[in-house]
Amino acid sequence: PIADIKTLPDETYSHLPDKVRSSLLYFNEYYPNYDWYLKADDDTYIIVENLLRFLISTIKRYP
Repeated sequence: PIADIKTLPDETYSHLPDKVRSSLLYFNEYYPNYDWYLKADDDTYIIVENLLRFLISTIKRYP
């Protein structure tokens, strides 16, 4: 699922750790049964092929 995380009032770079922490706490509370979470932002570029390769290799090591 894609969650719409409510952002902190202050969106400055210095408050980024607080924003990430609150997001992780949210996911831990509302989606506790997931093994993986992907945190991405509007300035994040994800190479899907690499992500899939990593996840497949992880599944093979830890079935």
